[in-house]
Amino acid sequence: MNLYISDLDGTLLNSEALVSDNSKNILNRALNKGINFTIATARTPATVVNILKGINITLPIVTMNGATIYDIKTNKYFYYLTIERKLISTLQNIIAEENLNAFIYSIKDDHIFVYHNILKHPYQIKFYEERKNTIYKTFVQKAPPENLDILYFTIMDYEDKINSLYSRIQHIPGLSLVKYRDTYDKKIMNLEIYHSSASKANAINYLKNYFYFDKLISFGDNLNDIPMFRISDECYAVNNAVDELKNISTSVIESNLDDSVAKFLNSL
Repeated sequence: MNLYISDLDGTLLNSEALVSDNSKNILNRALNKGINFTIATARTPATVVNILKGINITLPIVTMNGATIYDIKTNKYFYYLTIERKLISTLQNIIAEENLNAFIYSIKDDHIFVYHNILKHPYQIKFYEERKNTIYKTFVQKAPPENLDILYFTIMDYEDKINSLYSRIQHIPGLSLVKYRDTYDKKIMNLEIYHSSASKANAINYLKNYFYFDKLISFGDNLNDIPMFRISDECYAVNNAVDELKNISTSVIESNLDDSVAKFLNSL
């Protein structure tokens, strides 16, 4: 059996960060044919569940760049990896020394709590405002309590500041770093910090083995999709993808604005 997996932002989603009505209709036709399709994204279920509303996906979805797998049928986490506790204070100290603010994602009783300091950067405030009203996660303006299970840190700021932080933490054992330019505001760089084994690729392999899929076909647009592409039997970059991803893809399909992933799946 084949497993088809798509990234969301810049791939399945349009410029308004939505799955178009046309894509939804086409995807449901493909799913009704028996296509095994799911999502791998940097987002949390808090935004993904609403985005996927109306699409008949039954497989668990890979979220938080592979730190978690979420079952949208049961509203429970199917799998997750947390950062070693001994590394948490080290990261917090370095981030503070760089005068940066992190959103720190933790998990307790199948609920996400996001800890942060006072938000000053306009993009961080926008990020918070767009996500604060959800039943799937709770934002808390304080440092996370000790002995909490931390899934990951996400920091968003201008490129020079993110690069400075990245250079200081890139060689710390036990961590996996994902750095990429924001899909919607090219002035902003995102840096996400996970357990060293957390990646889209590892989470997809877990899902693939659990359900006994034989072949993996993936779709993406950004640098954080490279590990997923490298483990795929076939991989397709949308036309708006970064060149690094296009260069390792099986082929380049139409852009995210052309319902390209849905059209591809429905053509099978």
